[in-house]
Amino acid sequence: MNRKGAIEFLRDNPIGTNLKKNLGPVDEAIKYLQDAGYGEWMAAEIRDQAAKQPALFYLEDHFRKGENRLVFEIMFAVSDSCVTLDKMQANLLVVPIQHGILNGIDTVALDEKMKSVNWQTDYPVAHVNTLPKIAGIYDEIKKLGDGPDPYGKKVAEMLGVKHWSWTPISDYSSYWQDKKADYLTIMEFHGLPRVADAYNHLLTLANGHQHNFFKQIHQNNMNTQNLDFLKNSLLNLGFGDKLNAALEKQMEDKAPQFALTAQHEFNQKKIDYTLNFKAGDNQEMYFFNNYDASISKGKNEQIKQTFYINKGNGVTAKEAFNLMEGRAVNKQLFNKDGEKYTAWLVLDNEKLTDKGNKEIKRFTENYGFDLELTLNGIGIKEMDDPKTKEDLFRSLKKGNAQQITVERDGQEQRYFISANPQFKTVDVLDHQMKKIKREELLKPDQKQQSNKEKQSTGQNEKKKKSREHKVSA
Repeated sequence: MNRKGAIEFLRDNPIGTNLKKNLGPVDEAIKYLQDAGYGEWMAAEIRDQAAKQPALFYLEDHFRKGENRLVFEIMFAVSDSCVTLDKMQANLLVVPIQHGILNGIDTVALDEKMKSVNWQTDYPVAHVNTLPKIAGIYDEIKKLGDGPDPYGKKVAEMLGVKHWSWTPISDYSSYWQDKKADYLTIMEFHGLPRVADAYNHLLTLANGHQHNFFKQIHQNNMNTQNLDFLKNSLLNLGFGDKLNAALEKQMEDKAPQFALTAQHEFNQKKIDYTLNFKAGDNQEMYFFNNYDASISKGKNEQIKQTFYINKGNGVTAKEAFNLMEGRAVNKQLFNKDGEKYTAWLVLDNEKLTDKGNKEIKRFTENYGFDLELTLNGIGIKEMDDPKTKEDLFRSLKKGNAQQITVERDGQEQRYFISANPQFKTVDVLDHQMKKIKREELLKPDQKQQSNKEKQSTGQNEKKKKSREHKVSA
């Protein structure tokens, strides 16, 4: 509260009336101060100063009110052995810390340690590093402020303000002087109030100020966590950190909803993304709901698909490209009860949703597609080494067309393969990414066996149809 506001408050409240300014002779002034609740030590100080007959002298009186601190800064004038109040300012420091375990520090325990130090007398500036107790407190304050939890920095600041205000530490540091101002409620009096009355009025003002102040701290902390969560979501979904500045700007501007754009290139094909964000109730948090992906197939042809995000999880940018190229992606999903399951996802070219999106087919483990069983026994060299085998499976599950090596007639031949869970097989592609028959991967004896199986299957089908025809006749 500024000077004008304090004067107006005093004018409209009882404490602002009948305040004594002329305190009378020294003994009478001392009795008045003691009756009003001020420190008894002031009696000797006033007598000493009055004996010197200075024009003005300054005294500070400090009070602990629970976790709060009340400080009176009083300017007295003495003339003809009479004491007059020249100026009076009351300062109430309220630092309501929300304690907890932050960045590995128990802030309640740290608060108690700082209380046990008399920072006026036990703080020798030149020898601080030789005092284990004070050095230990400094180390914990630093760890608290430098840790990953952003609220830890705020609590470290609060503890410093609470215990170091009006001490040699704050006297030598403008940083703590500046920070103290955020937690102070100040009032100037034009007469001498009772200590209890001054405290109650200041506390009333401070409670309103602190409520708004900590509401803002809480909001800022939520905004920081929300921004960090969205940044991590973008990173995990394959959009990197290039959108972070634009994301932060839109959130600062409190836009009710906004979109960010990005473009990636895979296999010499460009894909455009529009990422859609929307504010929640009261605009306290933002949500990354979905993104639209678009691939150009020619001058006038585009394929589009919207992919939805659930709590930062969903189809990544590269996986979206692979799905739109017609390949399958293996993802961990959640059912309505929140239980995890894995499934192969494929875009259905025949069925569209009401919004024009291609529906997504899901092939779970119960469907019976086993990628490892499909690739075993056909001579893929990458299957022989555990590391390359793991890399191959990981790439295929992301929907990539992955290069493999097979040996035929003493020569290595390279193909690309991609998972095809619907038909429980893999698609085989040449170096131009054109599909070829899967039999190209098979060894000659395997091809012969495959042909026999096909012929046997064909003959069985003919016999079956013949029997059905006779029965029908």
